[in-house]
Amino acid sequence: MLAQALAPRQGQPIGAGPRKRQHKIVENNLLIGSIPVDENRLSGTAKKLGGKIEEGLGRVTGDAKTQAQGPLKQAAGDIQDLYGQAIDSAEDEIESAKMTATSAEDTMRDFIENRPYTTAAIALGLGWLIGRSHRPF
Repeated sequence: MLAQALAPRQGQPIGAGPRKRQHKIVENNLLIGSIPVDENRLSGTAKKLGGKIEEGLGRVTGDAKTQAQGPLKQAAGDIQDLYGQAIDSAEDEIESAKMTATSAEDTMRDFIENRPYTTAAIALGLGWLIGRSHRPF
């Protein structure tokens, strides 16, 4: 049985096993979202919404304590949302710095590959200046 499974089928080249279906991965940006959001932003927004609901419920029922706690929860939600925004912007800046460093490296590599004689002359000149700086005049 093993020999039959390993033997090539008629019309198939050796090593070509049974065909497997290739599944196409489809990402639905409407459901998944294309913008990563920090969980602090989501929690902050949820707290703000909860505070608004609590404030409205306090107004409807006439409960002053519930009505007063609503704006406090909204403020806590605003603070947490701002914290999440700060984290998101910091991550964006870090990513931007990484891209800038990569860009500078690519620029230098391109210069070295396209102008090898100029690069060698610059290296020799820098070496001479460094060597000359340690000697007294």
